[in-house]
Amino acid sequence: MKLCYALLVFLLLVLAEGQPMGCYPPSMLYPSNFCTACEANYYFVVHMCLACPAGFYSPNIYSGRSCHICNSDCATCYSSPSCTSCNSGKYLYGSSCVSCPLNCLNCNSTACLSCSGSYYPDGFGCSPCNSICTVCSNATTCLSCFTGTYFNGSDCVTCN
Repeated sequence: MKLCYALLVFLLLVLAEGQPMGCYPPSMLYPSNFCTACEANYYFVVHMCLACPAGFYSPNIYSGRSCHICNSDCATCYSSPSCTSCNSGKYLYGSSCVSCPLNCLNCNSTACLSCSGSYYPDGFGCSPCNSICTVCSNATTCLSCFTGTYFNGSDCVTCN
């Protein structure tokens, strides 16, 4: 039953697209519209190629029936140690994922984009908010206050 369903889906895709995706080489399908091998990041199932899901990859020319898992730092990759995008808290440096600075949740190779808790992005790192803010956008602008204080413009003021 699964085989018939997979073949039906494959044939519908071929009819809609004219040629199945991921076959290698694309022009050499045998017999008529059946794949014999797959391009990179596709895997082979019943004469068709299916895309590997995010976090998985397959080698360049492939006739295997499964995808391999990427390195744990990679969100996507083209081989285990070679990332194309990174999980949260990391940034892509060449083909490797490098950790963001301490307290930085999201960064790129030049700047921290968001910070945890009572910290704000300050160049390529995170700096602490002043002692009365729970959340701030910079050293002088509070966005949220601790209990026992109230928000007054861009500052937190102690209750009397």
